[in-house]
Amino acid sequence: MEEAAGNVRNVSVKKQYKKRIIFALVLCVIVIAGAGGISYYKSGEDYLAVVMNKNQKYGFINKRGKEVIPCQYDIVGNFEENGLISVGRQVSEEGEDSSSYLWGYINREGKEVIPFQYTGIEKFQENGLAVVGKKVGRDEDGEDIYKYGCINEKGEEIIPFRYEYDTVGKFSNNGLANVCRETGVDSEGEPVYKEGYVNEQGEEVIPCQYDATYEFGENGLAAVGNITGTDELGNVIYKWGFINEKQEEVIPFQYEEAAGFGENGLAAVGRRTGTDEFGMTTYKWGYINEKAEEVIPCQYEEANSFEKNGLAIVYKEEGGGFINEKGVEVVPCQYDVVNGFGKNGLAIVGKKVVLDDDGITVYKYGCVNERGKEVVPCEYEMIHSMSDNNEFLIGYKGKKDIENGTWYNMPELIDDTGKLIMPEQYDYIWPSKDCDMLAVGTRLEGTDDMFFEYKCKYIDKKGKDVMKLPDRYVYAGPFTKVK
Repeated sequence: MEEAAGNVRNVSVKKQYKKRIIFALVLCVIVIAGAGGISYYKSGEDYLAVVMNKNQKYGFINKRGKEVIPCQYDIVGNFEENGLISVGRQVSEEGEDSSSYLWGYINREGKEVIPFQYTGIEKFQENGLAVVGKKVGRDEDGEDIYKYGCINEKGEEIIPFRYEYDTVGKFSNNGLANVCRETGVDSEGEPVYKEGYVNEQGEEVIPCQYDATYEFGENGLAAVGNITGTDELGNVIYKWGFINEKQEEVIPFQYEEAAGFGENGLAAVGRRTGTDEFGMTTYKWGYINEKAEEVIPCQYEEANSFEKNGLAIVYKEEGGGFINEKGVEVVPCQYDVVNGFGKNGLAIVGKKVVLDDDGITVYKYGCVNERGKEVVPCEYEMIHSMSDNNEFLIGYKGKKDIENGTWYNMPELIDDTGKLIMPEQYDYIWPSKDCDMLAVGTRLEGTDDMFFEYKCKYIDKKGKDVMKLPDRYVYAGPFTKVK
């Protein structure tokens, strides 16, 4: 999966989506769940893989192909480090043409450990807490109200369910996480939301009084912002500064934009320069140190926080690339799309190539390393970097079906040097971590176009069959070691 910064949430499906969209969501979640590892040379029941049957129900098999947890779930999430597996069941609201998932947790024996009651979930963090959401009622217009908090691996509520979607952040090393909650109503009766910080005991140690916040950095400083007004076009104007965990203002509120400090002690900040042709606010970005000294001038169109490798994404008018802490371009600013570096030391980048027949911009993607070399050429319609598997990339080259005029993709398996390991021959392929076993599938002819079914098996990196699965399974994911 492509690795990205920031807070990511899994939310309930409020409306009835088409089957194709639901399957795409489920397939993506399963890929995340299956990004752990197995070696099929090992023994024991502690390696599981997700499978789906013809009734579109999910279960788990062991490495001998035995179904050890029955296919009874409608969606599958993460294999957790604590041995739990997040799974979901679809529920429908009475009298409504809508559906959603309720999530819970099981162990590797399939025993329900935490009941199915959550509408959204995240992976457990290192401190043993997981962000989850649930429905707490309905507003006066009949719309569902969802709130988010944190539970431990026993299902005990540690952070109360009082915070808004997408606003319970990752806990920093100082044990604090940024949160957002409703604090009142404005003059027009609309709810007012403010952000602050809670500790691991659920105590709001920095009150919710800011309009925007970032996580605390390694240096114990966090970027916080307040709205100071609007410009002539109605764009909101912020002022950003930095506080410590005692809520002391260390760097004054003087920037119109900001991001968190990197491990190298530099933070991205932005100065407002005006508006563009579409009426959107424009900025020039640079970097300051912990003394608020501007060590890299505000000259970029966009800028991200520095990553652990000491590089940061920046964009100029001509494109995006990476700079080091001295402001030197390590990866030239020549790409239209730039993603952060993965565990394999590669960053996925993209170049705009053409507009298609529908006037939609088309990009071609490749990968660069930390020295700026393009190790995978920008020739793929899409590239996945397996977040827990440092060795492999999966690339898709779009091809047109002349007979019906549609486009289709079949994946290629690429290693972290750009070498082609396996050419196009399967409709999907998912490697497991630190082993030669890959889950592959070939789409079955005549299956419902709204919900694809596959002939599934496992192969090694040389393409040799390791285990074929019976026809009752129409999808199978990679194996993961479960505690």
